[in-house]
Amino acid sequence: MKPLQLSKPYLIAMVGIPGSGKSFFANHFAKTFNASIISGELIDSSSASPEAAEKISNYMLDQLFKSNSTIIYDRGLKRRSDRHELAKLAKQAGYETLFVWVQTDTAAAKSRFIKSQKIDKSKAADLFENEFRKFTAPNSHEKHMVISGKHTYASQLKIVLTKLVDSRPKTDMPDRQQSLPRHEASRRIAIR
Repeated sequence: MKPLQLSKPYLIAMVGIPGSGKSFFANHFAKTFNASIISGELIDSSSASPEAAEKISNYMLDQLFKSNSTIIYDRGLKRRSDRHELAKLAKQAGYETLFVWVQTDTAAAKSRFIKSQKIDKSKAADLFENEFRKFTAPNSHEKHMVISGKHTYASQLKIVLTKLVDSRPKTDMPDRQQSLPRHEASRRIAIR
């Protein structure tokens, strides 16, 4: 598919507890729109230390900001302070940030997380609990949206694309309501 063309470049940042489905959505979205992705799974697994992973991630982000195209960020945004810092960097680079909060019930997320780990199940369960405790949910000051980690990618995609289109400035969108028949115009308003 063609790259996602928006009036302003977006940094789409994934948020959620471990095992919620963040990487599933991020990888499929990046593939669908041929978008660049910063993947915590890949960076963290191939780095010698957390500090090295952070340096690699920051370098990649700086380089991708130069592209002025959509970037998917799927790495370590458990705390509001981390999300605030990322949004600040994106704004300085001329990007709009959208946090996509993938929600899944805790039991399902824990089960997914444990299955995905290549370590002993009890250690994986402890790791999940540790990471789960660090997570702070987005608040009203953060530009975010929620998708279900149990829905299909197609339904998740539809929700995110609707949000991206609806967040465009109204001047970019032609005023079609006046040209629509009255019943279609009212239905369009109700859908929004």
